[in-house]
Amino acid sequence: MKHPILITCCFLTAAMGGVQFLPAQTLAESEILSQADARIEKYRTGDAQLRLVTPDGKALKKGTRVTIEQTRHSFLFGCNIFMLGKCKTAAENAAYEKEFSDLLNYATVPFYWWGYEREAGDPDYESTERVADWCATHHITMKGHPLAWNYRDPAWLPSDPAEAMRLQMQRITTSWEGSRAKSISLTSSTRPRISPAKRRFSTRPS
Repeated sequence: MKHPILITCCFLTAAMGGVQFLPAQTLAESEILSQADARIEKYRTGDAQLRLVTPDGKALKKGTRVTIEQTRHSFLFGCNIFMLGKCKTAAENAAYEKEFSDLLNYATVPFYWWGYEREAGDPDYESTERVADWCATHHITMKGHPLAWNYRDPAWLPSDPAEAMRLQMQRITTSWEGSRAKSISLTSSTRPRISPAKRRFSTRPS
């Protein structure tokens, strides 16, 4: 059964200037699709001149039949990659990898502090490296998320605000340095808040 409203099931990131974001939640699927060709023509196409030569650099003979197929594009289209290697079966993992690499070229790699460093001083670098290596092999651009978002704190985080801040800044530094080596672009948008229950400084996304 098709729903009248188009529901997007994954978070999409558009990294392209001039993209028009439409309130998809208020438009029927037919309305969205009927405008697709016009938006593709406006935002996703352009003119180009091609000079086709043989492998040794010589001009093609007149009448040579040429087929051109686009295999990649610079428009970043993706979602989180949190389930890589974590599906229930080997078959499901293989299917996940295939669908992700076939459809997407952009992946959000998790850095949520409470899950990334369950034990103090023991971040899950191995998992990050595994995901980063897979993405590099499949030519997928990566974004780490987030550097700072203490919506939920690690269980071991001290209650002293000054020490918590020191550890947070230390985490940001080490995560950034390690991620740059793996070509992961770490970004985060936060605003400070005080958690009344824990009486410590924390953050919430803006």
